[in-house]
Amino acid sequence: MKTLRYTERNDDHTPEVEVPLSKSVANRWQIVKALFPDKILKNQLSEARDTRILREALASDEEDINLHDAGTAMRFATAYFSVQKGRNVYLHGTDRMHKRPIEPLVSALRSLGAEISYDQEIGYPPLRIYGKKLRGGQVHIPADMSSQFISALMLVAPATNDGLLIHRTSKSVSQPYVNMTADVLRQAGITVEEDGMRIHVHGSPAKQVQMPTEGDWSAAATFVSWTAISGAPLRIKGLAKHSIQGDKVLIDWIEQLGIEAEWEKDVWSIRRTHIPEEDLVLDMLDYPDLAPSIVMAAFGQGRSGKVTGLQTLRIKETDRISALVRTIERMGGDTTDLSSSLYWAPAPKLDFSGEPFDTFDDHRMAMAIAPMAFFGELKLNDASVVEKSFPGYWKQMELAGLHLS
Repeated sequence: MKTLRYTERNDDHTPEVEVPLSKSVANRWQIVKALFPDKILKNQLSEARDTRILREALASDEEDINLHDAGTAMRFATAYFSVQKGRNVYLHGTDRMHKRPIEPLVSALRSLGAEISYDQEIGYPPLRIYGKKLRGGQVHIPADMSSQFISALMLVAPATNDGLLIHRTSKSVSQPYVNMTADVLRQAGITVEEDGMRIHVHGSPAKQVQMPTEGDWSAAATFVSWTAISGAPLRIKGLAKHSIQGDKVLIDWIEQLGIEAEWEKDVWSIRRTHIPEEDLVLDMLDYPDLAPSIVMAAFGQGRSGKVTGLQTLRIKETDRISALVRTIERMGGDTTDLSSSLYWAPAPKLDFSGEPFDTFDDHRMAMAIAPMAFFGELKLNDASVVEKSFPGYWKQMELAGLHLS
């Protein structure tokens, strides 16, 4: 158990915090690098635990590969090892990982000739994979469960004989993450052509490419929430205004939290000018990783709201809709869980008493709850979960006046 306490700063200096490197960008480049080691020149990678888990898996010569709670690593590694001729691997992880669906990706890979079997429950890890050279060609896959299934196929398409023409049989969720994958592949010199519900990926890098890096826009959401709740300005370092990450939509969304911003090179300065009176209403279908922090930001401002497009939150590190419901109601608010959307009303009086708040083994939930400590001492059952994406999170929050002990 850890305790969060806010100490008001006694100077006029605006704190400067720094986001980590994006694990989403890094994980995509790691697959491309593993497929074309002589063409992709390594650069600094994210220090997130998820990125390290995938890096170690790709470098391993062992048959038994533990991917722990890294969902992206499980999906990307499933596709990667399926195209590694002669490699036999057993992919497994935590109990929660074994409850996160992977059937659409496995079925798509099998249709291309991959040899994959389920070790326990059909449709879920653990998996046994017998790697082989895949022929490529056309493949059909639903896109309404996870964009990572689409991205995994796109990333290994250049390793097949004929490339891949991917037919999405349903509307994509988290489409910006598919766009990010396409951007990474194009930066590597691989051809990506998109036509409605079809994505054609073929070719291979013709020349050496330096692996680029970007600061993590998803992580910036917790700093936006801090400013929205506390009213304290921040300078956020490390972000790219013209990023390939979809979560840069924060640039447009902060106005709905009463925040203004300005740019100075890679520093994004934000300040709250007012607390809007109207309810917060957002469709988060394409930006699910922002949901926990943005919802808690509006709740912390004493506002009601409704967010839609949350269906993918059910299969994250935890069921994040249920986690938000439990957290808001524990603090004294009211909620209505509408399956793929969430409505909440503010607490007449915030209540942080009793047992420590659950972080649900989920990094984004921990970073969503933390800014609420502005209102009073707040206990967390596990503060270390942030290492999954943002190992230096608590040190950065100290700069803003939030102390963990």
